Amino acid sequence: MLFNSYIFLFAFLPLAWAGFAALCRRDDRRPAKIWIILCSLAFYGWFNPTDLPVILGSIGVNFALARAIAAGPARRRALLFAWGAAANTALLAYYKYTRFFVLDVLAPLGLTLPAPHIELPLGISFFTFQQIIFLRDIKNGAVTDFRFLDYVFCVTFFPHLIAGPIIKYKNILAQLVSRAFFGVSSVATAWGFSWLALGLAKKVLIADRIAPLANEVFGLAASGGSLGAATAWAGALAYTFQIYFDFSGYSDMAIGLALLFKIELPVNFDSPYKSRSIVEFWRRWHITLSWFLRECLYIPFGGNRKGPFRQYVNLLATMLLGGLWHGAGYGFVLWGGLHGLALAATHAYGRLRGSARPLPAWLAVGGTFTLTLLAWVLFRAETLGAAGRVYAALCGAGAGGGPAHGWPIWVGLTACAGLAFFAPNTQQILAAARPRIEAFLSPGEAAAPGWLSWRPTTAWAVLLALLFLVIVTQLSNATDFLYFQF
Repeated sequence: MLFNSYIFLFAFLPLAWAGFAALCRRDDRRPAKIWIILCSLAFYGWFNPTDLPVILGSIGVNFALARAIAAGPARRRALLFAWGAAANTALLAYYKYTRFFVLDVLAPLGLTLPAPHIELPLGISFFTFQQIIFLRDIKNGAVTDFRFLDYVFCVTFFPHLIAGPIIKYKNILAQLVSRAFFGVSSVATAWGFSWLALGLAKKVLIADRIAPLANEVFGLAASGGSLGAATAWAGALAYTFQIYFDFSGYSDMAIGLALLFKIELPVNFDSPYKSRSIVEFWRRWHITLSWFLRECLYIPFGGNRKGPFRQYVNLLATMLLGGLWHGAGYGFVLWGGLHGLALAATHAYGRLRGSARPLPAWLAVGGTFTLTLLAWVLFRAETLGAAGRVYAALCGAGAGGGPAHGWPIWVGLTACAGLAFFAPNTQQILAAARPRIEAFLSPGEAAAPGWLSWRPTTAWAVLLALLFLVIVTQLSNATDFLYFQF
């Protein structure tokens, strides 16, 4: 059941919201929480019912571990947390990396084993990370008050369950116990619908429209077909914009859906292609994952506390693991390694440059975007050989040929670039509804110009309703979100 599907928008969501609105009238909030949990489990089980025991078992084990950690002395807390983090990682590794390990690591070494058929439970990477954060906060004393019902709600809440944003339990709990949150109001409903409509527009009207071009070019590379430079650049640009509008659209939808229930989720994107360095890019791209990698990997590795060289090693190690988290494949690892090297090089350049004048904005943004685009080739290509063929074609060393794409393709890509580089992002347009969870706030930016700044007015209601109607006409061609595979 996709956010961008008829059954979700016109059956599941109205039913979930109506039941919630009716139950919220009671002083006791537990029935409303239970209703949303049941709806969330139905939403999750719709994709594959056999995944339900995995997530429910994970929730049960992690909550029991949390109780044991909270009740123990400091040394026992640390040991139990280490065991819990290892168990969660092992669960993720079994489902996500066993087949890769057998076929791509052992087989080339001559160790032939039967290829296991293991289906990856939807969203396991996200709910596993979230529960590791929960155990860490229990160990550190950041969370002392936790109840099973609230915990299940936080993990399973359907807007963020499949592909984030990654949330902190304590931030959602604070909203569940506050009368200012977790309810129904006309303002929250208007905000939520606005976020949802703009997110749907990103996915349905932009990402899904340029996806065929990216699929065609990278499919041709995977099959060993010939690519010309123009074709390769068109495909690489198409995927670069597709993944941004697809994933940021999903995150906007998640924020909007949560606001319908007066729950604020963290902002996950902040115009990343406007970044002037790769360091800034990772402050703007998938912000909650960047936070997790920094807090749970980079800082425990030592961060920047042990000198520049150790910092560079820590950055590389963190990003290699971040790449592996995205998928079981050498392309993902190399993608993470490339970003790790770029982060290290950026920090080294900053030390060498000192107080010298920085690069002009256009050059810094253009260079960062080009590096990001080149890295996305590794991320998207089905094999390293396919990535190599795309890189060769980008440099003009390909065999030439490939599908002919006329000027409409380049007009579309130029329009995508204009939106990514110059248009205000969703939170700037909807500044009045911007989530305020401090731990996840993206770098501050000015609100959109007055004529683009959202207001609860009739004009905005009509505009968004018309946008929604246009989107609905395109839902018959709905496609999965790219990050569902992770």
